[in-house]
Amino acid sequence: KRQSSFTVTVVDQSPPTLIGLPGNQVLTVSPDACTAIAIWSDPVAIDPCGGVTLTSDIASGTAFPIGTTLVTYTATDSSGNVTTGSFGITVVDNTGPIATGVPADISVSVDPASCDRVVTWTEPNFADGCGISSLTQSHFPGAVFPLGTTTVVYTATDPTGNSTTVFFHVQVTDNAGPTFHGVPADIVVPNASGSCSATVTWTEPTASDPCGVVSLTSNVSPGSVLAAGITTETYTAIDTNGNASVASFTITIEDLIPPSLINVPADMTVPTAPGFCGTVPTWTPPQPVDNCGILEITSDVDPGSFFPLGATTITYTATDLNNNSVSASFTITVEDVDPPVFAGVPADIVIDLAPGTCSEVVSW
Repeated sequence: KRQSSFTVTVVDQSPPTLIGLPGNQVLTVSPDACTAIAIWSDPVAIDPCGGVTLTSDIASGTAFPIGTTLVTYTATDSSGNVTTGSFGITVVDNTGPIATGVPADISVSVDPASCDRVVTWTEPNFADGCGISSLTQSHFPGAVFPLGTTTVVYTATDPTGNSTTVFFHVQVTDNAGPTFHGVPADIVVPNASGSCSATVTWTEPTASDPCGVVSLTSNVSPGSVLAAGITTETYTAIDTNGNASVASFTITIEDLIPPSLINVPADMTVPTAPGFCGTVPTWTPPQPVDNCGILEITSDVDPGSFFPLGATTITYTATDLNNNSVSASFTITVEDVDPPVFAGVPADIVIDLAPGTCSEVVSW
């Protein structure tokens, strides 16, 4: 009897099978974080021979950084066969930095000494879970801003390139009119002789404005001939932004020249009227003359009045429109030039003497 043998060796060369391997995930970080937590279910490893060990390099619930991270599961059976499976966790940052404390729009007036304004403010804050990689701004607090509206812009950028831009406006306005210099005090001058006016001159004021003066006008110019009375001289200055300022003073032309009376009657002597102890004389009243005009002429006695015996003074007073007055007088003397007149003179009387007498008593 002869016997022979051989060996049959069964070798397990089949790796385990992974079932339920998670797919790739894309996560977005919140604005205040730079990582995101990924959650998934572990896959299942099976093998006909059993004894499978399953491991992974990253566990579910781990916080992942920005970018793509590969998660790998490894299944090893009892024969040392290995199967691996991987999926990616991609974390993206789509949110720019968060801005707080952004100033409201600012409105200021120009500096009185310039046509601009230094403006300051509290700067805004920027926060990002991944940090701020750069911060730019168009203006800094304490900068000089010109007349008009300027936009102040801040831009903050995080490490992944997301940026946030905020802005506010600085409005510089010019609400003040020009400033006058050397405005004359009120002027008082007399009128010229023989005239109801006077030529008046003065040094004109000047006006300045930090933004510039466009025009300076007045209603009366130096060297003008002004009528008696009060004239208000007004200067108006307008700056480049349409703001106006007004300055004024008064010019008073005083009429100090009284009127004149011409053709004042000379003193006269007149007789009494027959049968009266006086008379009614007549004369031509004098004429008033004034450079500014006559307000009235009065007298204490008018022509046609009865004058008694003796001397009477007649006074005329002329008053001009500015209450200057002048008076002139003359005298009328009434004389009695008529002798007395007898009335009731008896007629001649003839009486015969009585016998034996040489006289007679006579009565009349």
